Amino acid sequence: MQRLLEIDERRIGKDCPIFIIAEAGVNHNGDINIARQLVHQAKKAGADCVKFQTFKSERVATEGAPKANYQLKTTDPQESQLAMLSKMELSRSDHLDLISLCHKERILFLSTPYNVEDVDFLNELGVPAFKLASMHLTEPSFLQYVADKGKPLIISTGMATLDEVEEAVDVIRQTGNDQIVLLQCTTNYPSRLEDANLLAMRTMADKFDVPVGYSDHTQSEIACITSVALGACIIEKHFTLDKMSFGPDHCSSADPVEFEGLVQNIRQAETALGSSEKKPCDIEIQNAIGMKRSIVARHKILKGETICKDMLTFKRPGTGMKPSLVFDLIGKTVLYDIGAGKTLNSWMFEGDPDVEIFELTQKDCAELSEMFTQGSAEYGKFFTPFDSYDQCHLAGIIGEAKRDRYWGMRCGKRLAGFFMLRGFDEGYERPSFGAYVSETFANNGLGKQALQYALNWCRLNKISSVMLKVHPDNKLAIGIYEQAGFEPVEVSSGTDNNIFEKRLTV
Repeated sequence: MQRLLEIDERRIGKDCPIFIIAEAGVNHNGDINIARQLVHQAKKAGADCVKFQTFKSERVATEGAPKANYQLKTTDPQESQLAMLSKMELSRSDHLDLISLCHKERILFLSTPYNVEDVDFLNELGVPAFKLASMHLTEPSFLQYVADKGKPLIISTGMATLDEVEEAVDVIRQTGNDQIVLLQCTTNYPSRLEDANLLAMRTMADKFDVPVGYSDHTQSEIACITSVALGACIIEKHFTLDKMSFGPDHCSSADPVEFEGLVQNIRQAETALGSSEKKPCDIEIQNAIGMKRSIVARHKILKGETICKDMLTFKRPGTGMKPSLVFDLIGKTVLYDIGAGKTLNSWMFEGDPDVEIFELTQKDCAELSEMFTQGSAEYGKFFTPFDSYDQCHLAGIIGEAKRDRYWGMRCGKRLAGFFMLRGFDEGYERPSFGAYVSETFANNGLGKQALQYALNWCRLNKISSVMLKVHPDNKLAIGIYEQAGFEPVEVSSGTDNNIFEKRLTV
């Protein structure tokens, strides 16, 4: 399982929001005003962090160091790499200015050091983590020096083999620092989509047990969005104010409009991933009633007949017995005439237990708690009668009830459901009805039996009106209550419960 780490109180790792870095790098072209504007625009675009580069040109390149091929295309080819870099340095005062601005804008400041002097300088300034370039991966002495600072290390892995990554991780861990994030990266500006090799993220995550991410140099969003699905915890993208600016990295960067769109799409991709648990979502639970099928009589079936497969078919809605129970019915004797096209329920057949209705006591609360705990999401959404389904909590409520009534429904030896009339103990003359049927016994008419029992109890006790609350999405229950004579007295315009009332003749 991948470790989690924190950068400035922001958790990085599996199941955490993706940490998005706007890599301003040297796209300020040595102008502090452009650098400040990059901070503003990165924050506006939704980045979590804006990152620069900290170096002294004479410590990075020799006088005769040639430019990389991509640099020759986007800068003066007659200019040396040293001369190019010297124009892009940020001074100490520039760093302090940008850190102060980031604090004000509430966006994290990070920077990539190129030498040990840069590491000391950034550490002195209080950066919460170090972002290391791909070239540092094969420099064990430098890795050790940075790791000794005890702060998280985000490391790009461009140009590296898996063995080289392993050597780097081992060097860092030998210092006692295990706060590592590895970024898959292709060192070319811009890089081709076919060179992204995003699956390497999974390889590194599995082998090194660390959070992984992606540092993008392509000219599209595809690699970044795909990396979300592959487990990226950090996504870094070069960021510029103007892609047409003269400089080494502008052409492989996203401008403010593009970066904002990228952030939005990353967040949408995160939402689309959901969880690893396979289960229906809330809207599917609602749709299941209309879309799933029930066991239905293919033709009229007479009382006393024995069920065979040819008598049955499946049709919508899914309010009756599930098709998975069809083989349980074969060979059973029918207790009542069943019309053609009628939905079948278990009480229609010989051998199914009668329903016993009884008043609940404290000794029933362990079984009641278990029934609620095992309930489906559908029931939890539509019916939440108690703050807690803990056995002791339920026992307290039922044990302290004076006029409120709580009943159980038992089929054979199993608790199949529960219903109640509440409100008396709070001083109301009109009780509120609520019922819950275990998913195992759902769609067998138990809810209707509970309602009829409660209404008869009210008539016997000269109670003239019964109230109930129904979630507006619970269409099945609303239909049952309306059929029983309940009328709406307060209809919700949102997601609150609708309130129904039935007046009784007493």
